[in-house]
Amino acid sequence: MQTKDLYTHTHKHTFMATKTITITEDAYRLLAIEKNKDESFSELVKREFGKRGKISDLYGTLNDVTEREHKMILSGIERSREISRKIEKEEMKKNETS
Repeated sequence: MQTKDLYTHTHKHTFMATKTITITEDAYRLLAIEKNKDESFSELVKREFGKRGKISDLYGTLNDVTEREHKMILSGIERSREISRKIEKEEMKKNETS
């Protein structure tokens, strides 16, 4: 009597609910720039926005910052604000002409 090997395979499908969102071309390009080659957009969103903490978690983190570093931080914040204002103005102009 010859015995035969019996092989079994179990496969489970897991489906996640999905949502469709609409974003502007500019927003899409910004996301695409940040996305890693092997990463989905969902993974990018979770990586970038899922790590938010409470503002109180930051308390005391800048205690050891030097005067020079403090000025650099403030300068970076101001540059970021200027860029945001410029983008906002461009968007407003675009919306007025369309």
